[in-house]
Amino acid sequence: MFDGLFLVSLLLMGVVAIRHYRSLSREQQVILVAYGLYAGLLVADMAVAHGVVPWERIPVSWGALAFSVAVVSVSIRQYSRAHKDLAALNLSLERQVAERTARAEALALREQDRARQLLLESHKARKLADVISDLQDCKGVTQGLDALVRSLPALCQPMRGAFYRRVAPDRFERVSRWGGADADFPDILGGDTPVPLPTESEWAVPGRATGDGPSRPVVHCFWLNVESASAGSVTEGILLVQPEPGLETPQAVGLSQTLASLQQFLDKIGITLSGILLREQFRESDTVCRYGGEEFVVMMPRASLGEALDKAEALRGSIARVPVMDKGVDLGRITISVGVATWPESTEVFASLLRESDAALYRAKSEGRNRVVAAAVPEL
Repeated sequence: MFDGLFLVSLLLMGVVAIRHYRSLSREQQVILVAYGLYAGLLVADMAVAHGVVPWERIPVSWGALAFSVAVVSVSIRQYSRAHKDLAALNLSLERQVAERTARAEALALREQDRARQLLLESHKARKLADVISDLQDCKGVTQGLDALVRSLPALCQPMRGAFYRRVAPDRFERVSRWGGADADFPDILGGDTPVPLPTESEWAVPGRATGDGPSRPVVHCFWLNVESASAGSVTEGILLVQPEPGLETPQAVGLSQTLASLQQFLDKIGITLSGILLREQFRESDTVCRYGGEEFVVMMPRASLGEALDKAEALRGSIARVPVMDKGVDLGRITISVGVATWPESTEVFASLLRESDAALYRAKSEGRNRVVAAAVPEL
């Protein structure tokens, strides 16, 4: 009975195996063929044992050996393939870990650089506030520029550079240099020298070696412009800076921020120096200050209404005569409106003096601008 059940099981498994034989993998086909050979030998041995066929020695052990060899061979092949796949996966994982580690380290270095940059910019911002305070105490532009020159090395960190003062309309002489590299900063710019005036941008230093030699950081140029009521915008100084090696690499985040901050610093210094020039069209006892975005207040102690009107008219006329040029294009002229009030002529209440001058200013604007208007004298 058991031999019959075994035979039926073999037949059923054989039918199923034959139906799906082509869809099996090569290893599965090899094992199935080896097992079929082993099963055939078992059936033949059963037939001999039951006397169905004449007695003959059946090599069942060889069939078992063939089946075992097939199973072991396929197992070894599968193990070798799995080992190779595992090694490849391990190598891929190691590469991914190395790439992520490199990115993390680069990000950490970038953040460290950013933190150092922020700390440096904060230090320079405090230094700029001190410079502005010192400039506001200066009595003239010359004294202010002298104070600025002493502060430029700290404001330009971590770049080396040089500062040039105007000695003629188109000639500038170097008055300060820091950080070395004096070969990149000539003594004189413009005038009758072979070194032309640089523009406000990157500057290729004349005479710099080209070709296959070692590359040198580019020089960046900034103009220090001061607004004068009589002469308009005047370039009083030229600043040349050169980044230290490594600062302008793609990994360095500080160069663009440093240059942008430096431009803002010079703009603020230029405004401060312009205020010093404005204080100079007035008396030493007068006080000139910015009152709003585009409004200024001039306090003139012991000046009569006529004196104040004359001074305001002189200021208005000098500003209106200055052409505004940009890259050779005439942009027209700037005009101002002025309101003048004096105490006690305009008001008997000293605290109302500023309000009366402001009202006169708006009258000047409403009447057509570019004029000086005195505050209304109260009726007695």
